[in-house]
Amino acid sequence: MKNAWYCIILIISTFSCTAQTVVPLSTPSLDTPKTNYYRKDLNNVLDKYVGTWTYTNGNTSFTIVLIKRLKVKITDYYTDEITGWYKYVENGVVKVNTLPMTHNKYLIHGANVSEDGNLILLHFNDPARPKMSVRLRMNYTANSALDTQPQLSWKLTHTGTSFILEGQPEPLTDFRVPTNVTLIRQ
Repeated sequence: MKNAWYCIILIISTFSCTAQTVVPLSTPSLDTPKTNYYRKDLNNVLDKYVGTWTYTNGNTSFTIVLIKRLKVKITDYYTDEITGWYKYVENGVVKVNTLPMTHNKYLIHGANVSEDGNLILLHFNDPARPKMSVRLRMNYTANSALDTQPQLSWKLTHTGTSFILEGQPEPLTDFRVPTNVTLIRQ
C-alpha cells in the first residue's frame, strides 16, 4: 500500500512540475515555446534604456522616465520589460503629465528588442485616448564623443483604434505628445 501511495505522489508531481524554458529577450515570437516560458534579458540590453530622458526646445519639453521590470506575467508566459511614464510641456503649459510614478499604470511598456539591442518596440498609451492604439519605436545611440549623453530617437505611429459600438462617438486619435523627437539621457 505504501508503494502505491509513493507511485501516485510521483505521478502527480511529475505532471504538476513543469520546467519553465528561458529564452533570450531578442528571440522572435515564432521561435519561442507556445506557453510556460520566460523571455529574459540575459545580456541586460534593457538597462541602457533605463533612466530619465528629455527633449527640450525653448519653453517646450518632453520627459520620459523608464524603468526595467523583471519577470512580468503576460497571460501564459513571463518577460522582462521596459515600462514608463511621461510629461509634455508646450510653451510653458503642461499638456500631459503621467508623472509621478506612484501608480501601477504603465503608459509605456514592452520588450521587443532587436538582436543588437539598439532598437526597441513598445506600446504607448495616453490615458485621455483609451481607444487609440499606438506603437512606439525607440532607437538607442551611444555617443562616442566625450561629454555627450546617449540619445533615444522617439517615433510614435498609429496602429489603429479599438472596436467602437454603433452609436458611440468616434474616439480621439490625435497625439498629445511629440511623435518624432530625439531625447537625451539626463
